[in-house]
Amino acid sequence: MKTSIHDFSDTEMRVVDALNMATSGVANPEQWLIDALTATKSSSGVRVNTWSALSIPTLWNSVSRIAGHVGMLPMEVRRRIPGGSEPTTGMSAAKVMQIRPNHLQTAMVFRETVTLHALLEGNGRAWINRNSLGQPVELIILKPSETFGWMVDGEKYHSTWIAPDGYPSNASLQDRYSAIRRGDGWQILIPDQDVLHIPGLSYDGLWGMSIIQVMKDVLGLDIAGRESSGHSFRNNGRPGLLLEAPRGVFRTEKEATEFMHNFNNAHVGVDNAGRTGLLRDGMKAHIMPLSSADAQFLESRSFSREDVALIFGTEAVLGDPSNVYKGITEQNAAYVQNCLNKWLEKWEQECNRKLLPVASQTNGSHFFSIDATMLLRGDSRSLAEYTASLRTQGIISGNEARRMHGLNPVPELEDDYANPAISTGPPEATQDQAQDDNQDSRPVVSDNAARIMFFGQMAYESRRIREGARADGNFITFCEVFYRKHKSKLERKLVSIGADPARAEAYCKRSMSLILDVTGKITADALPESMDSLTENWNDRIGELIDV
Repeated sequence: MKTSIHDFSDTEMRVVDALNMATSGVANPEQWLIDALTATKSSSGVRVNTWSALSIPTLWNSVSRIAGHVGMLPMEVRRRIPGGSEPTTGMSAAKVMQIRPNHLQTAMVFRETVTLHALLEGNGRAWINRNSLGQPVELIILKPSETFGWMVDGEKYHSTWIAPDGYPSNASLQDRYSAIRRGDGWQILIPDQDVLHIPGLSYDGLWGMSIIQVMKDVLGLDIAGRESSGHSFRNNGRPGLLLEAPRGVFRTEKEATEFMHNFNNAHVGVDNAGRTGLLRDGMKAHIMPLSSADAQFLESRSFSREDVALIFGTEAVLGDPSNVYKGITEQNAAYVQNCLNKWLEKWEQECNRKLLPVASQTNGSHFFSIDATMLLRGDSRSLAEYTASLRTQGIISGNEARRMHGLNPVPELEDDYANPAISTGPPEATQDQAQDDNQDSRPVVSDNAARIMFFGQMAYESRRIREGARADGNFITFCEVFYRKHKSKLERKLVSIGADPARAEAYCKRSMSLILDVTGKITADALPESMDSLTENWNDRIGELIDV
């Protein structure tokens, strides 16, 4: 632990000097004191801080919508394979982001909170606690009010203040980084590579800008309008009232004051609305009309919905009610594309850069992915039309289509990419029967559709081989059983496009020959890696099945 200036490097000393200047005296007070006394003052005269901004309903809706979706959408680490990618759960990065970032928060709450900090304060941060191998084992949220950023000699640092009873414990950070004593707590200096940093809109590309600071006038106007409306309601929703009393009605100032006090108690406030009043001795009441400026000021509150929606990019779902989309699908698509996607991309890229092993970053073998498909499903009719279109084009299999509708897969549709609108004939049709059919009645399938169909089958085949190489049991027996079933599938698909089904048997024999040739030269420990290399360019063999 570094607790004296003699323990710091030259670069760290420059950071220490900056911290000493920033945290001396009253330069770094507690956040509650900042909010109470020195919150940003807007042009309307209203002071704006995080809590007053969150009291704006539209702002609360916007940030809770964006942060909530970032937190709830499925996030996984995927491994690149020939023809696509597949999820993997064995990496430390996947565990901390999907299951348990720390012992206090779930994965959703963690991502939601960091995104909320980025939306409002401009920067969402979490300390990456690593084990001795450099793998992330815990992610600890750093409060925006206690964490600051520094650039020293071209290096990026984050400093955070840890209270004696704060979380994480002092030992967690002090034993690893430079620490400066600040009263009862510690100021910790953390290099950027150990901080998961999600910035908001940034001017310099390093630190995000605070919405509270930049938009203080817009937010302050909304708060001021709400306070003015509240004041109006406190006065029974009426403009001011002027009482005119004839000379001599009140003999002393005390009598006049008591009368006004009793009158206000009887008539001011929503609870007293509609009560009958009584004026004595020829007194007259004059209602003071609401000025046009005051009326316009109160009316301006109706525009805050559009303003806040424009600030956060949620105008598709919170903006002008007259801007009606054709359906919920278009509305959700506009929201995802114009607002949510940029936050998902920030999370994916930052997690790729900070949480994945260096080797995976270098060769691109793994990557984080957040799936926003669930937000684009829309109504059931639109989803059915969308699924049918993908299915008939051979882009998805029958089981993939079932998963999109929340249904379990069935063996009969396992990785079947054939167009269901095209009749393929009975599965038991033989080669001789196919040759006897009228050639003009054979289904017509485009070359592109045929490629898609068999590329999907070959991707499935290579994936099954890699899975078998990693499973317990006899790998050769696994392959023999697999290819007996796979040959039948290929035969049916070849018949469906009018090709020779005999190619399926030749292709499967060739596949087994390639596998046996490799397994005869390696040890059992090298089997998974060898099958990965063998199937890496499996799609290059498509010419063995169809003419290309």
